[in-house]
Amino acid sequence: MGITRQDAAFGIAVINRSSKLLAAAVKLGKDSLIRDAIDEEINYRMLAHSIMEYIKEDQDPVLFEELMHLADTKPIWEYLSRRRTGTLPAKVKDVAEVTDELIAYGNEAFHKGTDEFANLVPFFANPQAKELFDRAVNAGLLKKDYQPAPGVERYQLKVIAIAINAIMKFSFRDKWCHFVEQWGEEINRCMVPLTKGAAINQIVRLYPEVPLWEKIIPENEGKTLRNDYSEEQAKKLFTGLMRKGYLGHHTSLESFLSILGMGQAPFTPINWIDRGYNSLIYFAKEAFGTLNPDILLRLCDCFTCNGKQINHSSLKSRSSYVYRNKDQWDFVPVIDGIIAKARKK
Repeated sequence: MGITRQDAAFGIAVINRSSKLLAAAVKLGKDSLIRDAIDEEINYRMLAHSIMEYIKEDQDPVLFEELMHLADTKPIWEYLSRRRTGTLPAKVKDVAEVTDELIAYGNEAFHKGTDEFANLVPFFANPQAKELFDRAVNAGLLKKDYQPAPGVERYQLKVIAIAINAIMKFSFRDKWCHFVEQWGEEINRCMVPLTKGAAINQIVRLYPEVPLWEKIIPENEGKTLRNDYSEEQAKKLFTGLMRKGYLGHHTSLESFLSILGMGQAPFTPINWIDRGYNSLIYFAKEAFGTLNPDILLRLCDCFTCNGKQINHSSLKSRSSYVYRNKDQWDFVPVIDGIIAKARKK
């Protein structure tokens, strides 16, 4: 009678447990522990045979790898070299032989099967993952060896990974590490710039079974400042703020772009170094307030002020004060000029 995948996985787990308990027991040399490690009701040879018969039909590298990681039988064979006769050694030998046979079978099946999945790391060496990677190859985003095509940026790789993650339902533990291994890129540390709509849409169309935009936007939406600037305008805004001494001397353009949901740098707050909150509040409301009704909350995520974390309550109480006394602030015409110059086409 044939067995199911669940039966095969359970059988592998049984042999894995018995072989590892046995390997530990023989090291201690106690017959009572050795007997406890072997389940008298299990025919290990028959179980191993049914597992191998199942795997012939289900060529899944996950099962191959489970077989490859059964117990090292070296201590068991050392024990048998000292105890050659008797009922107990015969049972021990049975488990050792079955374990070695399954390990060899797993290694052979794995290496034979991975020829079909050349250039994919073992975690992705299966038909479903390959088909998902192949979509990106056919779209010109990946080369035939599944490495990034020339000109493809990290955020595009991250969007591909988000799609594959969602379709394959990978666990949190497996969410990024295997993609980093595949591409050699720390894509988990990269922001997806929402201004790159055309490039993102190209990938969205490749994976229609998953609502990609819904998965991309929440990652950025909670922190970045919504805006309608082009990247070129954002660069001019940054240059103006730096020249007039509003941003910390070591602020990079990439860090500034990250708070606008642009660029590839990991999101990180930037430091406003003018005299206090007043100019920051005015700048943020004038530059981004229309699209960010919660602008004061977002400022707490996106900026520090003179190296210190911003207090939302202080911003809230000061905001109306800044605008009531707008005519007295010398920073108002300066900031208005920076914004106007940045928006000029």
